[in-house]
Amino acid sequence: MLLGNTLGNFEEDELLRKIKNAMNKNDLLLIDNQLKKDGELTSDDLKKLKDIYSSDLEKANLLAVLKKGNITNNHGDVVPSIQSSFDSAHLNGNNCVSVLSQFKFKAGVTVTVGDKKLSYEKDDIVTVSFSRKYTKSTLENIVTQLTGLEIVDDYSNTEYAMMLCRKP
Repeated sequence: MLLGNTLGNFEEDELLRKIKNAMNKNDLLLIDNQLKKDGELTSDDLKKLKDIYSSDLEKANLLAVLKKGNITNNHGDVVPSIQSSFDSAHLNGNNCVSVLSQFKFKAGVTVTVGDKKLSYEKDDIVTVSFSRKYTKSTLENIVTQLTGLEIVDDYSNTEYAMMLCRKP
């Protein structure tokens, strides 16, 4: 299973090819991913994404990851960044959007992680996570054309795709 928008957190074609190579003939893979509506993002679409990725729960999750690197909310703020342009042959702003969850430092700080010291300056930005949302047709193309899996069942709705795929 590839659930929880995991696909959108990696180079999708590379990840799916690796999974496909590990599968046996007729093995099944369940993929889900949040969908992007067709066409340009509206201001309402952007606001909805920013609200989701600016929520207290999202910030708490990201700060829990940063805390492992001795970075706390005293050092800065979590800020989402939405991108709709890509250096990719199969992704563009009309068929995909990326949301980057970033941490912006309030002041210069040096933190120790293991045996390494990392220094950050005021206004430095660290990307903590990213997530891609695809149009349904783009996701279908990634699954079938780029990786060679076949979709055997589709449980998608207008906001989320869920596809049962098989290695032929």
